[in-house]
Amino acid sequence: MNAGRTGALVIAHGVRAGGDAVEGGLCLLRIVVIHAGMFETALQAGEIITEVSFPVPVRAAYMKFRNPASRYAIVGVFVADLGSGVRVAVTGAAPCVFRVPAMEAALSARFAPQSIAAIKLPEQGLNPDMHSQADHRAQLVTVMAMRAVEAALG
Repeated sequence: MNAGRTGALVIAHGVRAGGDAVEGGLCLLRIVVIHAGMFETALQAGEIITEVSFPVPVRAAYMKFRNPASRYAIVGVFVADLGSGVRVAVTGAAPCVFRVPAMEAALSARFAPQSIAAIKLPEQGLNPDMHSQADHRAQLVTVMAMRAVEAALG
């Protein structure tokens, strides 16, 4: 599994990580809190992750639009139906992994590609480069999310 997909997977699953501080004592943190940005962490000096747990989703899938040269995700979307709600995590579109609450709410109400077809992400904060401008990445998030839902449905 590549690093880009891993970020989307842990955010979409609501992964929890247990760790120890130097002074002792176990702390349980959500990965969302630990991941501060690209190549950054919210862990403090002396903290170390000693355990990671993933809830088992009812259904889940990851779809990505590949960069033609590197094959890394220009946009990758992981959709996970956890039974208690749906999580949608996006990688490649912005400097770090993020969730899409509007898609999560729509898919929690009805887990179908059509539920999110009209949801458009704002371009602000999305990565522009020679392979894909921000407006294209915004559109790709919706398209890849719909494909991930289709794949999760089997």
